[in-house]
Amino acid sequence: MAKARTPVAKKKPTRKVAAKRAPVKPRPKPVKQREAPKKKRMQRDVLEEIGFDVLVEMIAKGKSLRNICACPDAHLTPGTHCERRVLMRFLTSTEERKAEFERARQLAAIEFDERGDRLLAAAQDELQLKKAAHRAHHYRWRAERISPDYNPTKKVAVSGGISVHMNIKYVADA
Repeated sequence: MAKARTPVAKKKPTRKVAAKRAPVKPRPKPVKQREAPKKKRMQRDVLEEIGFDVLVEMIAKGKSLRNICACPDAHLTPGTHCERRVLMRFLTSTEERKAEFERARQLAAIEFDERGDRLLAAAQDELQLKKAAHRAHHYRWRAERISPDYNPTKKVAVSGGISVHMNIKYVADA
């Protein structure tokens, strides 16, 4: 037989009353002795140190502005970089510099076109020729973007005021 349970009175939960505390005063922060900040070289100063002629030579050899900005003075201070707008302002600050910069871009465009020609000439079989043609197309595209004056498409004027655009394809001798 099971014992009958007797009802037990439930206890009511009691609330604990928190004692009022005195307001907490903020602690004074300890004063740290700061080191003098290292003086950063201004971006334009870095470009001046490298020199306009060196930068123009890098552009003429086909180095992109993005790569120059990523580490313009790799031979001086690794990790230094500059913004493209600062580089462009530096390169086009005077009319003389602007003309020299444009000439370097034209030389870079010619360099890219010649790279494409060398790739096509070096191809020995059909597969290499297809790869070389693809890369040569990229180099010519890049040359067109670098120098707005560069255009491998020839314009021929025909009587009657019609202009014809001829695309020249470079085909390697097989």
